[in-house]
Amino acid sequence: MNLGDRILVSTLVAVIVTAAAGAQSVPAVSSAEARKAIEAGYTEWAKARVALDMNTIERMLAPDFYFQLPDRKLTRQEFIDRMHSLKITRFDASVLTVEPVISQTGSRSGGSGSG
Repeated sequence: MNLGDRILVSTLVAVIVTAAAGAQSVPAVSSAEARKAIEAGYTEWAKARVALDMNTIERMLAPDFYFQLPDRKLTRQEFIDRMHSLKITRFDASVLTVEPVISQTGSRSGGSGSG
C-alpha cells in the first residue's frame, strides 16, 4: 500500500472514529441505521475531500483530531493545511462492515454486515 492509499484509509478511519465519538451519548441503533449514518458521513466526507470543500472538512473534524503518520503526529490544522497538496479525483470504498459492540454491562448493540 503506497503512502497515498495509507493516507486515504487513515483519513476514512479518522472520520468514522470522530463521528462515532460524537455519537456516544446517542441511544443504541440497529446495524442498518448505523450503516446508513456511516455511509452518509462517508459520502459527505468523500464529496468534500474531492472538491476540497474546506468548510465541510473543518466542520467534520473534531477539535482534538490528529492524523498519525509513520514518523509523527499531525495536528488538526497541519492535516487541514496538507489537504491541498494531495489531489484526489475519486474517493470510494466498496466494503463497509458494522460490527456489534459489547457494552460494559455485557449487552450487545449494533450488528454486522458488509456491502
